[in-house]
Amino acid sequence: RGAARNLGANKASGEYLNFFDSDDLLYPNHLAQANALLNKQPKAQWFHLGYEIKNEYLEKKGRGPLLFKNANRKLISGNHLSCNGVFVDSEVFSQFHFNEDRHLAGMEDWELWLRLAAEYPLFFDNTISSCIIQHQSRSVMENDAEKLIQRVNLLMRVVENNTTLTAFMGKDKVKFQSSCLSYIALHLALMKNQKHAAKNYLRETLRLDPTFILKRRFYAILKRLQ
Repeated sequence: RGAARNLGANKASGEYLNFFDSDDLLYPNHLAQANALLNKQPKAQWFHLGYEIKNEYLEKKGRGPLLFKNANRKLISGNHLSCNGVFVDSEVFSQFHFNEDRHLAGMEDWELWLRLAAEYPLFFDNTISSCIIQHQSRSVMENDAEKLIQRVNLLMRVVENNTTLTAFMGKDKVKFQSSCLSYIALHLALMKNQKHAAKNYLRETLRLDPTFILKRRFYAILKRLQ
């Protein structure tokens, strides 16, 4: 996915790039909202528009998190952005690009958002202009425990080896690590015969970050472990 997006970006001629997944939907106001934001923030290096979540029958299931101040740091504790909602200045993107390692596929977007967040303020408009379609074939719905763990561990290594990112995260790096470990726990809990492994990752998350018990994901994991 990273290679495909990079190829498209290299061929694009616009001032801004917007990444649109084939199984999701853009609404008629999408570009108008982007234009309205740029009229207010003409020098925005990157920004994000609101999105909602629907199932394969187009029934609404929720919306993406609202962004307020400290939007950059919010990304440390999880990928709250949709590819559909992200716009990046093409000149800025030419210096970054998506990571093309196939083993990172499914998390290459979060890795890029973190690198951008470490360098540029994230502007945003919470107005919904697109939707993510939740279905079992989505790349994030991993059913292979080994590949899931490999992907998340690779993300953690990539971040750890990036001195700019570690400096950006500072003491909040524990939030990133607990988010990664709890992500594994949640998806293992959804798989057959992986409940024990899920419990181990949940314990490791709590050992690393006891405040995780206050997060919604903690209770989502518990629910799926019953």
